[in-house]
Formats: sequence, structure tokens, C-alpha cells
Amino acid sequence: MKDPPLRGSRSGLCGLDCRARPCTLQMIDDAEYRSRDPLVIVWVEAIVTSYVIGRPPPAPSAKTFQTLGETGPGRTDCALIHAVERSVAARRSWLAPWLDPDDFSAHVIATVRDLADGRPVTEESDWLRWTAGWYRWQDVRSALNRAVDRGEGDGPSHQATANWEKLGIHLGARTVAEQLAELKAHPSYLDGREQIAVGDLETSQLARAVRQMTGALTMQCLESALHASSIGPSLSTIRDQVAHLVCPDERSRAKGF
Repeated sequence: MKDPPLRGSRSGLCGLDCRARPCTLQMIDDAEYRSRDPLVIVWVEAIVTSYVIGRPPPAPSAKTFQTLGETGPGRTDCALIHAVERSVAARRSWLAPWLDPDDFSAHVIATVRDLADGRPVTEESDWLRWTAGWYRWQDVRSALNRAVDRGEGDGPSHQATANWEKLGIHLGARTVAEQLAELKAHPSYLDGREQIAVGDLETSQLARAVRQMTGALTMQCLESALHASSIGPSLSTIRDQVAHLVCPDERSRAKGF
């Protein structure tokens, strides 16, 4: 005997087809199980991380395309919704001060659907608006660091200061070096805040998925898992930004400010 259908959609992310014909509990359980395929986990995690750090989201690899195709008609979207919900839930407490996690979930599932259907995301403004936490001001940080490296630390405030204020960061210090120190003191850069890039690994299951795919949890394994699941120019940046958060051997090599 089949499980009775739900009275309504399981999730606010469900598409029109699901709303017109609610799933059975068996269908939901099956989709949730399929959402835990390591390829799906790593690909969706790569997309969510790419938004948080301000990089273009990667497309699924041929292997991930094949895995999604094996999920079956009507089940693929449900599996992807489970994967997106889990990925955002892993970061929810870190994301909340910066953006609405539910709005973010809706945007991510729209991106995932587009990429799964072969439609690329090309608008830079589309991903930069979701940058959060430690990574929100990374362009500002880079500009200040470059100015200091050029020997301009004791000079007047950076010429882009007014533009940065439009982005929401006010640096009122008088010199470039003092502005960099001021930025370092921003709450975004407190110890542990970079965890927003991956969130809670127990919830996301990213580390487990990498181990399942590669047999270990090193930077090289993380890179292999990313390239096995995803395609795009952001993969090396994602690896560099999150390796010390995911791989135990990389924690002692974490890059400074």
C-alpha cells in the first residue's frame, strides 16, 4: 500500500508540479535519499559557497548530470530542493545577520534548476548581491592590502573610500594603514567568522561526501571532489577559501587577513 499524499507541498521551494500534485511520503523519502549522493552534495555546496564568497556558481559536471538523470522524472527537482535546504540550513545562523536565508534558498534553487537544465548564470550582479560575512568586504580588504604593499600605508585614506561607503562599509580612519586596521576590527572578521563559507559540516555533509568520493579529506581530495562534481572558473577559489575549514591537515595553514 502506498503512503498517502501530503495535504500540500513539503517545502516552499517546491515547483508548480509538486503543488498541483503533492508527493507521497515514499517519494519524499526517496528524493531525500538521492539528495545525499556525494556528487549532488558537493555540487550544491560549491554553488552555495560560491555565492557566499562572491564568485560565479559552477555548473554540474557530466557525472553529476548523469546522476541527476538517474533520479527519475519528477524526483530530480525534489532531490535538489532537499540538497539546497540542507546546504543553507548548515549556514543559517551565520547568514542571518547578512541576508534572509529563505530568500537565499529560493535564489539558490532557481540557480540550481537553471544550471541543471544547462542554462548558465552569467550576470555578475546576480551572485555578488549574496556575498556575506567575512567575504562581503574582500575586495575592500584586497585594495587596502595592495595599497599598503605599495608603501601607501601612511598616506591619506584610500581613493575608493566613498564608493565603499555606498556598499555599506564606513572606514573613517585618516590613513590607509589605519583603515586596514579598522576593517580588521569589523565584526565580520572576528575569529571563526569565515566558517560562513561552509557552515556546519555535520549538517551539510560536505566532509563526508568528499571522503566518500576520494577516500580521504585533504586539499587535493577536496579539489578532486569539486572537479568531479562541478565545472567552472570558481573551483580553485572555492578550494583555497574553504580547505582549512574542511580538511584537518589544512587548518594550521590557514591564510591570514
